Amino acid sequence: MNIQQLTSDEAAVQLANRILDSYRRVVGQPLIDQNDSLSCKQSAGLLYELPAVVLSHDGASDPTFTFANLAAQRLFEYSWDEFLTLRSRQSAEPDQRSSRAEMLARAAQAGYISDYRGVRISASGRRFEIKDAIIWNVSDKAGNAVGQAAVFDQWNMLPE
Repeated sequence: MNIQQLTSDEAAVQLANRILDSYRRVVGQPLIDQNDSLSCKQSAGLLYELPAVVLSHDGASDPTFTFANLAAQRLFEYSWDEFLTLRSRQSAEPDQRSSRAEMLARAAQAGYISDYRGVRISASGRRFEIKDAIIWNVSDKAGNAVGQAAVFDQWNMLPE
């Protein structure tokens, strides 16, 4: 997916703006530089092209990714379409999944956390450690929880 495709997909634009609005509400600061003159499509485009990795998943008991910006697609080596069929637990190796689940539960309880670090794996099997990730709850306009999102801009590739 490219930015033109993203901004022409109304559901993707709404989700991107829900991610941005939830971050601002829960964390207390904007994720991207937004001003009142930006349209929803422009805001979605900025999030999609943000150099930091931004991911979200739905609120299912075994969540599926719902959003992955370009930085996420590059790091995890999945296309947009591949991400949207991927269970978010699959981004972690099996021995890392219980600590990942504990982190998601902690974020769900607190609203957000800003100190997460963990090992993830790309589509090709490359392992990397993410640092200082912010994980927050995403809600709709009525305040109903619809999933969680993460942003991070620090990671180290691990030896194979």
